Amino acid sequence: MSSYAADGEPVGKKTKTSGGGVLDPALFGDARCAALRRTYEAATPFPHVVVENLGLEAPMERARLEAIGELKADYKETDLFKVYQVPQDLGTIERTAPELAAKAPALLRLRDALYSAETKRLVERVTGCGPIGDAVDCSANVYARGGHLLCHDDVIGDRLVSYVLYLTEPEGWSADDGGSFEFYALGADGEPEAAPCARVAPAWNSLMLFRVEPSASFHSVQEVYGDKPRLTISGWYHARDGRDGAASRASLAELTRPAAPRTFARFAGDDDGDDDALSDADLDALRAWVSPVYLDPATWPKLKDHFAESSAAQLGGFACGRASRRALAAAGAVADAADGFDGRGPQPDDAAGVGGGWALSSLAAAQAAPPRARWALAPTARPRRCWRACAPTRRARAFRRLVRELVGVRPVGQDVAARRFRPGCDYTVAHGATGCDEPRLDLTFCFLSHADPAAFDADVWACGDYGGFETYVEADGGGDRADVYEGDAGEGRDDGGDLLSVEAAHNTLSVVLHDPGTLRFVKYLSVEAPGSRWDLEMVCELHPDDHPDPDAGDDESEDE
Repeated sequence: MSSYAADGEPVGKKTKTSGGGVLDPALFGDARCAALRRTYEAATPFPHVVVENLGLEAPMERARLEAIGELKADYKETDLFKVYQVPQDLGTIERTAPELAAKAPALLRLRDALYSAETKRLVERVTGCGPIGDAVDCSANVYARGGHLLCHDDVIGDRLVSYVLYLTEPEGWSADDGGSFEFYALGADGEPEAAPCARVAPAWNSLMLFRVEPSASFHSVQEVYGDKPRLTISGWYHARDGRDGAASRASLAELTRPAAPRTFARFAGDDDGDDDALSDADLDALRAWVSPVYLDPATWPKLKDHFAESSAAQLGGFACGRASRRALAAAGAVADAADGFDGRGPQPDDAAGVGGGWALSSLAAAQAAPPRARWALAPTARPRRCWRACAPTRRARAFRRLVRELVGVRPVGQDVAARRFRPGCDYTVAHGATGCDEPRLDLTFCFLSHADPAAFDADVWACGDYGGFETYVEADGGGDRADVYEGDAGEGRDDGGDLLSVEAAHNTLSVVLHDPGTLRFVKYLSVEAPGSRWDLEMVCELHPDDHPDPDAGDDESEDE
């Protein structure tokens, strides 16, 4: 009497394959396949399996050395990732870069083994994914210190199964090195939880394997903490006959979800949207927390001219008094010290900082964004005294009038959120719902933690190496994702679709005219950042008469 496995294959029949002289032949035996299938099906939060000792040591080591010695990787950074990518697709490298392909025969034999008929059949049996097609889709990536890839589900087109082959150093990789593969469970709302529920370290010669499922296979790559390079060959097995259209469009629909209408509240005491000038009473109220230079009428014309020309301004040293530079830095440092954020890594517990009036939040209500688009801490109770002292909502009418004097446009409604971005934890992403359907004025008051306010080094943040900066980008042709950008994070950078990057600067009010068709994000804050980024974000509705003329500049461009 014959015995059959769950996939219909006869038990005990060993597949006749050598693994291409690269992969371990024992991998293809029925017993090993069945064990992998059981592990895969039992895994949570979604089915996956780690295939250990995938390849034979000698050919795998040759492939690793060729990747290190022959392939050249380009630095790439977006809102979602920071990585070195080999520009040549390994699936087409013989055609696109034949000279390079000739120098990496062991690497190409590994590629061929991964996409051999025997290996694809093994993947089908382990994952139950259905027929895999002939497409070869893989690339080499290196995550250096600070490299990361944020939460996503991999759903694009007819991708069927994702894999990551780790070619990290054979000597071993510990949790202190970071770079783990992270898994996300789904919450009650069907969206991924803010923090990962499990992590797997990138062990040498192991293969992570899982089916690509829309709104299910959420994962990320933890920031790399040390100096060991996290070298991988990653890619996808594609469906032979294509995927269900609904499945292939699911993530795209999520990314292009239009911005939900914001709820703008009138400024307290200013319901009529008056155009009165700042009164003596207004100035008296503002002097309690705004630096005198910004209350000096002689300063206003220069600031207005600058804003009219660039549509953005950073007002440094904005707050004084109880909301001064030192008071805010020290208050943030106390919280960081209590929560274990000391700028030296490794990453503290994902729940560090939650509580005491703060909750991990997607800010969906305040930011009009789908939950998985934005992660930060937001207060659930009244913030501390020094925070309240600088809150413009406490002197709303006076603050609104001051903004008009500083930049020459009139905010008439406000949507306010307080946020904390913790090192190694928090970020926002460029997303269809971070756009707007008409011009807005973004006012962001930022302050940064520092254990010794007297020794605060602004250059550490200005360099952009640790993230925490806010970037405005043009939406791509589909109106959704940000283009890749490269280089330093600083105002005036002009790479790809990057329109403006505003560095994280202490005690600074950033004012940006946010045009329709523009997305924004706060870059993931590295575990090595000196402390948390704290901000009070106020998105303002503009008076209709102050909307920019969309046709401005057309005549000039036509004459060129």
